[in-house]
Amino acid sequence: MHSLLTQTLSRFEEYERYVITANQWVELAQSQAKGARIICEPVAAGTLAAIVYAIEQTNLPNDALVLVSPSDTLVEDQALASALPKAVEKARSGKLVSLSVKPRKISTKYGYLKAGRFIEKPSFEKAKEYVESGEYFWNTGMLLFEVGTFKKELKPTHHTSVDRGLLEQSNQTDYVLLDGQWHDVGSWEGIYDASPKDLNHNVILGEGIELESVTNSLIISDKPLQLSHLQGVALVNTNHGMHLSRLEEKGADAPVESKCGNQQDRTV
Repeated sequence: MHSLLTQTLSRFEEYERYVITANQWVELAQSQAKGARIICEPVAAGTLAAIVYAIEQTNLPNDALVLVSPSDTLVEDQALASALPKAVEKARSGKLVSLSVKPRKISTKYGYLKAGRFIEKPSFEKAKEYVESGEYFWNTGMLLFEVGTFKKELKPTHHTSVDRGLLEQSNQTDYVLLDGQWHDVGSWEGIYDASPKDLNHNVILGEGIELESVTNSLIISDKPLQLSHLQGVALVNTNHGMHLSRLEEKGADAPVESKCGNQQDRTV
């Protein structure tokens, strides 16, 4: 079985690849990231510091292109391949280019952007405004830029994430749409969204799981399990213990009829 890390690296086999990780994950990364250089962060200080450290360690020239890609996403390979030439063109013009997707719902869990403006995890009211306008798109975490542009746009900041510390501070942000499926699977909600569901809108991973009056839930168990009268929960049951939480905070997400589907592709 391929891990999310190996799947991510396989998308970029023709390029020089680097894996930025923490000390406790170096051995695991080395076992999976064949052909890639492992860069170990001296201290976990957020995504912005990780990118800065990696650029320093690789001594890349200012005209080198860097694509930052999280390993906890699922994306259609063809959609990514189609979007990259457009993203390269924009990056060569001095932009910080987000590979973005049209919002599937109103959500406070993603960054929203349009050309020249980036807002990380807005309030529900603002997210609703952005989605219904049809002018804003979700940031997938995949970011393309020239090293020189990154250095130029990097300002002193107390923020640790690349989203707040770089993208929100810059007016040189831009995007290219991914025309295909994309899922953030770095959370139980993401795994639920990306997985096939039964007639009761449940995602069931495991054998011998019996459900009664359970709906809209993610159930993962490596042993037989009987559950009843649950709605909208993530339950994970393994030999290491049990996790139980709500899939979504009340009011945090809501489906919406977005105007984005009627928009022209603005990347051309």
